[in-house]
Order: sequence, then C-alpha cells, then structure tokens
Amino acid sequence: ENRIICGVSAPFHAIDDIGLAARQARFSLPRENENFVVFSDFEALPYSSAVPDCAEIQSALFNWNKSKLDELFEDMEATVINASVIVTQQIYYTILSSVRDAASVIKLPADFFNGVAFNKNLANDANIRVLKTLVDRLFEGNTVFRANERKQRNKDIVKYINAHFDDPILTIAIVAQMYNLSERTINTILNEETGMSFANYLTDMRMQKAGEMLRNSSIEVLSVSEKCG
Repeated sequence: ENRIICGVSAPFHAIDDIGLAARQARFSLPRENENFVVFSDFEALPYSSAVPDCAEIQSALFNWNKSKLDELFEDMEATVINASVIVTQQIYYTILSSVRDAASVIKLPADFFNGVAFNKNLANDANIRVLKTLVDRLFEGNTVFRANERKQRNKDIVKYINAHFDDPILTIAIVAQMYNLSERTINTILNEETGMSFANYLTDMRMQKAGEMLRNSSIEVLSVSEKCG
C-alpha cells in the first residue's frame, strides 16, 4: 500500500523551497520504518535517525534559561560541523519548532520568523548560529513582554484598590492573595505607582472620598464613615 502525505506548514515564513518544507513536515512527524521521499532539487533522502537529542535545548527554552541555552548552542555548533546536511536540518527544525512555541507564549508577531528557513548555502554551524540569533531576539522579546505584563498588573492592582477602597474588609493580605504576590511586593508596587504604602494609600483614598461626601451632601458623619470603609 502506497501512501502520500503532503503537508504545508503555516507558522514558518519565507520557506520557498518545497524540499525544505517537506523535510520540515517529516521532522515534525517522524515514523519508524516509513519511507519518506522528498521531491526537490535534492536527491530523495530517507529519514535520518542520527540526530543529537535536542531535549536539553527544548527544556532550557521552556524554562527561559538563557545561560544554559548559550552553553547548549555552543555545544551544538561543534556537534553539527561534521554532521550531514540532513541531520543538521532535522536539528534546525526541531529547535525552531520549540522557538515557535516559546514565541507564541509571549505573543510575538508572525513576522518574527521571516527569513529563518534552513539555508543550504550556509555551513551547518552557521545555520545553528542563525537559530542562536533568533533565540537572542526571542529573549529580548520576552524581556519586553514581561515588563509590559508587570506594568499592566501594577495598574490593575491600583485600579482594584480604587474600586474597592470602601470595602471595610479590604486588606493588603486580600490583595496579595488575589494577585498571588507577597504583601511586601504589594507595598513595593503601591510605592512605585502612588508613592505611598498600601495602608497609607487606602487611608488617603477613604479620607478623600469622605471629604467629598461631607462637602457635597448632608449625610451624617457616621454614614459617611460606613460608606468609605
């Protein structure tokens, strides 16, 4: 029984060589005892099993361990110098798939992967260096993404306090639990955002609101106190 499986890979851009696209599909779905033939300007090549384990690189990417990745890429460059082109391509696309997964976590745009297809005109180690450059850019993107996340989180914390300052049971412990942070971190965030500690900011909010209500209404002081937490 003959089967033909054709795959088109959308996540990777600028792959204009159908042979490389076919190899990429094969590397993603290896099958033992399966004859995979590539029709391109290359000769038909069987799947190679002589591929170094990329699990450590994939793990370091998953854990955002930059120093470990630098070390592993240096080792990988040395490993592929004497490897065949097909083995290096398999390594390349295995790592690139993991980079793609990491990039999706930090919501990098699709054009991040423009021009990163395996280049058959480069030496094996040079192709690995291209991947290393991509990973460096990935970590730069992660730094920006995490910084923006922290900024938004800090604003959300202040907004939450502003919206619930009149709740008499509102405490720093409750806010810390909501955002899975320590009370010390909440105080640090409030100091950065408002120049005050949590207790001082909450008291200030309540005093301001109470002053407005006393000036602009005939509500009794006790009622004002209750309405302001």
